Amino acid sequence: NGVSGIIVPRKDPAALAAAIRNLADRPAYAKQLGKLAYAVFEEKYTERKMVDAYMALYANLVAEHK
Repeated sequence: NGVSGIIVPRKDPAALAAAIRNLADRPAYAKQLGKLAYAVFEEKYTERKMVDAYMALYANLVAEHK
């Protein structure tokens, strides 16, 4: 929270609005959050990484049931 994104409580529109206002008022901070969020995405969630993770999971499940 505050590093690569902002966490707000569920079902709290006032908190969400405050977070959005904060980003709108601080464009450099918003840009930094976006850069760090994209870095997390590239590290963990690219198509290749997700396919590899699912293949490893399936291989492990198959190996357990042999």
